[in-house]
Amino acid sequence: MLAALALSKPADRLLFFLTLLLVFFMSARAPVDTDMYWALRVGKEIVEQRTFVRTDPITYTHAGNDWVAHSWLFDVWLYGMYAWLQYHGLVLLVALLAMLTMGLLWLQLSGPAVYRTLAVVFTSLIAAPSWTPRPQMVTMLLLCLVILLLLLYRKRQKRVLLFALPPVMILWANLHGGYILGLGVIGIMVAGELLDRLLLNTTQNSMGWLQWRDLVIALAACTLATLVTPYGFGTWEITVSTFGMRANAIISEWHSPDFNDPMMLPFLLSLIGMVVLLAVAGKKLRGWEVLTLAAFVYFALSARRQVGVYAIAVMPIIARTGWAWLRAWGGNLRITLTNQNKKWRTFFEKATVPASPKENKAVNLLIVGLLALVCWGKLVYVSMPPLIEEQLNPQVFPVEAIEILKETPPAGNLFNEYDWGGYLSWFAPQIPVYIDARADLFGDDFIFHWWDVVNANTEWKDEFARWQITAALVKPGRALARELREHADWQVVYGNGVATLYVKK
Repeated sequence: MLAALALSKPADRLLFFLTLLLVFFMSARAPVDTDMYWALRVGKEIVEQRTFVRTDPITYTHAGNDWVAHSWLFDVWLYGMYAWLQYHGLVLLVALLAMLTMGLLWLQLSGPAVYRTLAVVFTSLIAAPSWTPRPQMVTMLLLCLVILLLLLYRKRQKRVLLFALPPVMILWANLHGGYILGLGVIGIMVAGELLDRLLLNTTQNSMGWLQWRDLVIALAACTLATLVTPYGFGTWEITVSTFGMRANAIISEWHSPDFNDPMMLPFLLSLIGMVVLLAVAGKKLRGWEVLTLAAFVYFALSARRQVGVYAIAVMPIIARTGWAWLRAWGGNLRITLTNQNKKWRTFFEKATVPASPKENKAVNLLIVGLLALVCWGKLVYVSMPPLIEEQLNPQVFPVEAIEILKETPPAGNLFNEYDWGGYLSWFAPQIPVYIDARADLFGDDFIFHWWDVVNANTEWKDEFARWQITAALVKPGRALARELREHADWQVVYGNGVATLYVKK
């Protein structure tokens, strides 16, 4: 384990960087996401006002209400990248975070470089649906970093490694509420070591009691560190309440994974592979490994938004177990992988003879540079404004309807879809919205109330009168759309397969 930290062979180092470039290429995708735009709006508010956002700046239904912007630092970072490079900056941010995450994951693995490359690529396929301009990207990176620090501490038992954890948790708590997963994996390591000693009665490859005590102290310090935010305990309240919201049942990203979706196929294959591997490997897992598998498999099966963190926490365990099995029982497959790694090194060595070390380094840099240029070319292409604003966004958002609203603002307020509130707040900030995708702000009752209105399960006329709503922008298949279409006081001013805009006569 962690043999890759050395990366002593030039061929292995080259393959490591080529793998990172492949991850960069895979993750450089057009930034089309419903949460991205409200995060940009919040980041812009913080930068322009030069103060933390403490009340809702976007909606008219919750204007002035207290709000904990738990991902405020990421929102500022996201807006800064957009202000610097426009859409190119957003794609660059996602690709760099994905690349750094998979680089840290590589360092956790065992086996030859070719095997680690295959494991990283497969893990990337699982995590790919989560590669969007959201703070979850930072959570995956920092989760991977915390796990790496814990593994190093188990192996080397140097207290200095624990000193790095509280600063990481302070940063994480200001970037995203997913910091609770960091505390979770530290707690899992604490509980797992105790499980090994007390229940399994084994101390082989376990840390001593003094090291375990230091880990408990580190967990307490990290817990306190998460309070070092502009909102103090508010971040904890938001994080805990979000996981238990009943309204998650009607928010698509909180639904269980749909295995009919091709994007979920790598996740499904990993689950099947994990079950088969654990059945045949014969390798006794450590207590912390068992707890990690149980916790993160449960998270991923409960909500598809957690599949990314599942990949980061679980796949290294599966990959290490797989290599241990290959070493013991894999026979031909292990030999094949080892031989392929030797062939790679032999090819590399022959290709660099009789060149001098400086010439070898120059050739390696040239190879990496050329591939980096290809990656940059893809980044530029997928983040071209015409591609995003004229081809991709209109497939998801009410682009043309918003232009109509900007030219002819409604006399009263606007009723809108949950998924479109952030997009509206960014491209038409002068028009306050009814709701957006910040579930933590609105809570169960309001989200369910919106759901009843948009599906005509409640008296929408009373709600519209209460908020002085004179325009409604909804999906054409909604029951509310049918009600408005049939009502004499309302007329359609725009409609396509994505959105329909109704205005009161």
